[in-house]
Amino acid sequence: SQSRYDIADKLNGDPYFVVSRTYGPDDPLQPEEKLAIYKKVFPEQGHIFQTATDELPDLTRVLSNLNQQGYNNVTVVVGADQKQAFQYLKQYNGKPNKAGDVPFKFDNLDVIARQETGDPSAGEEGPRATPMRQVLMDPTKSEQEQFAVWRDAMSPEIDDAQVMDLMRKAKERMGQFAAAKPKKKAKESLDSASVRSIQSMLNEKGANLIVTGK
Repeated sequence: SQSRYDIADKLNGDPYFVVSRTYGPDDPLQPEEKLAIYKKVFPEQGHIFQTATDELPDLTRVLSNLNQQGYNNVTVVVGADQKQAFQYLKQYNGKPNKAGDVPFKFDNLDVIARQETGDPSAGEEGPRATPMRQVLMDPTKSEQEQFAVWRDAMSPEIDDAQVMDLMRKAKERMGQFAAAKPKKKAKESLDSASVRSIQSMLNEKGANLIVTGK
């Protein structure tokens, strides 16, 4: 996050960090909970963080809103694994949608990976969600062992009590999601896989920083 903040200074722009509304078995922490973490870890930059809203639920509409505010240059900074998926934003720039409206038209729109920002911290890895989820679903692990994984993944600005609270909530929700998941029929497997593939392209995992310059 610091590297994404610093690139705003380099570009003489304003930083925006948008936390997606993704919430489910693979993302058991609610957007508001993630937002609180960011604000606590980066108190001096807390004002740049925001969650997606009903009015601005996705990156396309966030960009449209910023364009309407008068911004004409934007750099979208994402994780390296997301860079290719978000290239579609460049193709949409200045192009009308099916309704004939042009959502946004920037003089310049770029999508880069966090690792390309040139900041010294750009190569640092944040918490890895997969091992954090896996340890919660491992019946051989004690709560103390599970906590050790979560404690190691979380920033030191988040105290032990909050880490434990988030971990327990995530574990409870993952259990609820698993219990509520309907059993799939064999004939549905192909269709379900196709749906998941489409959803993975549409969902915005994690947080995306938009650095804009007027």
